[in-house]
Amino acid sequence: MRKMLAGAIVAGGVALGPLAAMAPAQAAVTTQAVSDAQAGATATWGKKFTYHAPDRRGYFKGHWVKRGGDYYFGGLLYDRHRGSAYTTVKFRYFDDTGKFETWSAKTTAPDYYIKDFEFQKDFDIKVCSGVHHRLKCGPWVDVF
Repeated sequence: MRKMLAGAIVAGGVALGPLAAMAPAQAAVTTQAVSDAQAGATATWGKKFTYHAPDRRGYFKGHWVKRGGDYYFGGLLYDRHRGSAYTTVKFRYFDDTGKFETWSAKTTAPDYYIKDFEFQKDFDIKVCSGVHHRLKCGPWVDVF
């Protein structure tokens, strides 16, 4: 009885094998098509860039993208200092209401994520490094 049951299971597996092999391939094609469609809806186009602090111990690796007619900016701030020194990134831009904004972020952690935020136009950035009273900054760079 056991041999007959085992034979039936093996025979069933052999019969379903080609069908089971087709299912993942079809699922992969469908998943890829959905991913491509979502990517097209999320980011129309944009630009990636990296700017270093003058001492090269810190840098900002960022991007801007256009999604649904709006522009968004974000990225990672990296710090490679030891001790109390830190890396700062400063931004200036016109926000989605047309108001001129400036702000900065700093970190002593190896990396600090800056979530995408909306901007309108004229986006500038500069990266600084050091301690607060001896901060050395690169020039303002026009990103957008």
